[in-house]
Amino acid sequence: MRVSKIIYCLIILCVLATSDDVKAQGKYASKKKRKSPKKELKEDNIRPWHEQVSADLRIGNFNFFNGLFISSKLAGAYKFNDRFSAGIGGKLFYTQFVLPGIPDETYVDKGGYAFFRGKITRSIYLQTEYHATSYTYISPALPGETVFYPAIGGGYLSGDQWKFGFELNYLISERAREYQNAVLEYWFGVTYNF
Repeated sequence: MRVSKIIYCLIILCVLATSDDVKAQGKYASKKKRKSPKKELKEDNIRPWHEQVSADLRIGNFNFFNGLFISSKLAGAYKFNDRFSAGIGGKLFYTQFVLPGIPDETYVDKGGYAFFRGKITRSIYLQTEYHATSYTYISPALPGETVFYPAIGGGYLSGDQWKFGFELNYLISERAREYQNAVLEYWFGVTYNF
């Protein structure tokens, strides 16, 4: 009987000693606001604006024989998710023909384009583009005009936040191919937040 009284006394002392800790945890838990699962999901899905956009800078279409041919393009895109994005950009084509005995001829063609891009893997993507390019006068057969044309292609990029790589585009319009004297455009460059 004496042993049982000692055990009861020890149990009561343990309960009294831990009761302050239990009360403190209860007060802390009641002050802490719990978010509903729907609110937590919404907050987790919100991406900062800099993660929703990407930018491209490319140079390409080089030729150094009988003149200088070089192109550049700059674009910005909105990322719908990690796989799909769409955007707009501008293009600049610089052409300088070396002609013996007369001054060199120089042409600058300007244009803009809209594109839709889909990633196949983390590094490989497909892209469709629609261009409006203003070409300058070259000859009576190519009198200078604005040509609207689609292109389709793809590319490969490697890196982290800044990715480096290349891109190939097939020009679907015959008129654009005549002005550019090429079937494919090839580009090397950098993409931010691909």
